[in-house]
Amino acid sequence: MNPLNEATNITYKAEKELLRKLHKEYSRAYTNAYKELKDTMSKMPKGKLTQADMMKYDRLDKLIKNIQVEMKSAGAIQDFQMKTYLKNAYEVNYYHTGYAVDSTLGIKTGFSAVDRKQVEAVINNPLMKIAIDDNKVQVLQDIQRTLTQSVVQGEGIQDTAKKLKDRIDVSLSRATRIVRTETTKVMAKARVDGMERVAKAGIEIQKEWVATLDNRTREEHEELDGERVGVDENFSNGSPSPDEVNCRCTVVTYFPQYSVDKKDTYGYENYKDWKKQNGI
Repeated sequence: MNPLNEATNITYKAEKELLRKLHKEYSRAYTNAYKELKDTMSKMPKGKLTQADMMKYDRLDKLIKNIQVEMKSAGAIQDFQMKTYLKNAYEVNYYHTGYAVDSTLGIKTGFSAVDRKQVEAVINNPLMKIAIDDNKVQVLQDIQRTLTQSVVQGEGIQDTAKKLKDRIDVSLSRATRIVRTETTKVMAKARVDGMERVAKAGIEIQKEWVATLDNRTREEHEELDGERVGVDENFSNGSPSPDEVNCRCTVVTYFPQYSVDKKDTYGYENYKDWKKQNGI
């Protein structure tokens, strides 16, 4: 198997496991939130969140706080798992880039160890932190708003629990999108960093944009598929590597003197050619 294809498979397998854990944490948070809600409801005379009863003994504030604590716990676990996962994803793609170079050229390029400071900078990027923090704040606000509205409207446990789960599911969806977006960014950045090490050694190398071959690919990225530029250059869309939300593209190494074109290997030249041959 091509070393970078192997890296992609390893990374996406790890991503799938991270998302499974993420779903498990959000499910645990909702289960505990439902218990808190059920316990509070059991103390209501009519089994509903009436405004008069919920204002007594700060019941509403306590309920909101207890459920928010569950989501904060899920968020803290997500932070730890996310950083560990991205660190591993970076290293897998960085080292597999070196492996791809050596195996393609049939030489030992003396590929150096990963730069720890560089890895830390990648997994602690401010845009990811903003997205994660925004999601945390949003779900806490959603919980407060949902429970307050349910009290005002005098709703029972089924209606309240459904609305609460809907808001938690929205947060999970946002968290999933963040994971997938950051996976693409880290994979591409690690590979480009590896290519830069090779280029500094005097080896002629280019990076090639590779789009996912299905009908969900952005039209702009269809156009980019197969495009090759220098390692320190931007692609025609102005980006040095794939970095858009929910993007599934990546970059691979290309050696002008050694690499074989896609058409010779796979029977198609780029995404457009692939779609045409498959009648899509």
